[in-house]
Amino acid sequence: NNQLTSLEGCPKAINEIFNCNENQLTSLKVCPKIIRDYFYCSKNLLNIQGLKYLPEMIYSNSLHIVNNTQLDFFQNINDFNVLKNKLEEIFKIQAEKENLDKLIEKTNKKEIIKNKVNKI
Repeated sequence: NNQLTSLEGCPKAINEIFNCNENQLTSLKVCPKIIRDYFYCSKNLLNIQGLKYLPEMIYSNSLHIVNNTQLDFFQNINDFNVLKNKLEEIFKIQAEKENLDKLIEKTNKKEIIKNKVNKI
């Protein structure tokens, strides 16, 4: 409970448990890339975007992210691989939605221009 707002300065690899519980973290950016034991990151302010920076590997396959204010959906997922797969799906859907939104915006702009031209 150090009131950390960033994991900047963390080692790139941890050979044991990594515990960053009870802080003010909103993102896992610059967290260790490899954790050989459990990863505890409960009771922070993490949101789904902050999970983009999960470690590449947690050898124990166990992580704990309960009681993060904006992660209710993930509260009961303690399996790292399951969480990582779910997040990949979610981020893929988000990217597809953003692309569709851009396409709709372009289409709407074309329609507005077309209507203006037709009025002339």
